Amino acid sequence: MIDKPLFQSLTFHSKAVGNFPIYVHDTKADSVSTEIRLSGTFEPGSFATIAQILGEDPEINVIDVGTNIGVLSVQFAKMGRKVISLEAAIQNIQHYCATLRKNKLQDKVTVIHNAVMDDHEPVKFILGKGGEFGVSFVDGPGYTENKLAVSKVKKFDLEHPVIIKSLTLDDLLTLPNINLFKKVFLKLDTEGLEDKVLLGAKKLFKELDVKGIFMEWRFHKTNADSRRRLLEFMEEHNFAPYNLRGKQRVLLEIAKLAPHDILWLPK
Repeated sequence: MIDKPLFQSLTFHSKAVGNFPIYVHDTKADSVSTEIRLSGTFEPGSFATIAQILGEDPEINVIDVGTNIGVLSVQFAKMGRKVISLEAAIQNIQHYCATLRKNKLQDKVTVIHNAVMDDHEPVKFILGKGGEFGVSFVDGPGYTENKLAVSKVKKFDLEHPVIIKSLTLDDLLTLPNINLFKKVFLKLDTEGLEDKVLLGAKKLFKELDVKGIFMEWRFHKTNADSRRRLLEFMEEHNFAPYNLRGKQRVLLEIAKLAPHDILWLPK
């Protein structure tokens, strides 16, 4: 299966950890895989931002919610960090695990196949059509309409949702290896449901030392309710928003001025 056209290996180019093999989807259909084929990398600015913070303290490990095929988490693991990866699309999990095995990183990463929400109810998980696995999302009132309006990809298989179990970030506190994550960085990419993810992390923020949060923000620019919930959560937990370089505070209350990605740091 590894050598089949839809399960192909490409070389990923990383300035921080060197080149490594990564298993991708059909590069004519999946946006993440296409970008790796064309440029040899994916979101290098996002990785550089997080890597800089990790470099300040060797004890910081990573929780990655919305891992996709692992372009960021594989690099974190290659830096020697422990990673908890959560991903809802089984197709992404399969490729990610193949990459971890190929790079001999199994001992660095805990992989969890679940959606992440603020409760434990089964959810409807929507995949892209035609082999697009980079835009999948959890269906929900208010969220789906916003996702469809904002996303550049418009082809979703709304008629055939996948029912998947959800967990909360607080559930991670029961993992046998959670003692390795006393200091942690959170990376969140859940296609607009980041507020739901964090509302299920109240105990985690009390028991772990969260050093920073990287979050996609573009869906919250157009969803006033999720934006309000996120701003309230961050204010309650004493975090402030910065641009990707972490040097300039940004105003998120004025939606049209906000960037697509936000780095939250403790005040």
